[in-house]
Amino acid sequence: MGEMFNKFKVENILGSVLMIVVGVFLIIHPDDTLSIIAYGISAVMVIMGIIKIVGYLKGSKGDSTVNGLNEYSSPWNLIAGILLIIFAGLIATVLMNLISFVLGILIIGSGAIKLEQGITMNKNGGKGLFVIILGVVAIALGVICIAKPSFVNNIITQLIGAGLAYGGVTDILSTALVSKSK
Repeated sequence: MGEMFNKFKVENILGSVLMIVVGVFLIIHPDDTLSIIAYGISAVMVIMGIIKIVGYLKGSKGDSTVNGLNEYSSPWNLIAGILLIIFAGLIATVLMNLISFVLGILIIGSGAIKLEQGITMNKNGGKGLFVIILGVVAIALGVICIAKPSFVNNIITQLIGAGLAYGGVTDILSTALVSKSK
């Protein structure tokens, strides 16, 4: 039982350190993150395509075929991977802009509803000024999401990085506390 716990402890600490490293990287380099992910995915696709093509040319089909589709799709994996490598920066930028645009539209919609509710409250004799202010702030934040997508995406990436780093640190602390209690 003790040996199993020690193995778990080591794996947990290594995973936590990885979370901290990735989290700090996301905090320091938020603008590079999507490009690195795109390059990573494209590298995996290229490697998989090459492995499948070489395996097919050697005649070793093994369990890699699903109705013979993989031998024919492997060149496409390779081509798609190469295209991703070439256009990774563009794809990352388009994806970032799309995410910010969609978030901006959703936030503007939410703000417009709050604004309408606040105005309706005021018309009915209620105190809707606070709700109106919330609506205006939401609309402004939505406009920022649409107008400054890289700024918004950097903040989101940094928040994700902070969450990962926090999770890694707290995992290490909790593992240390559990170890002391054993």
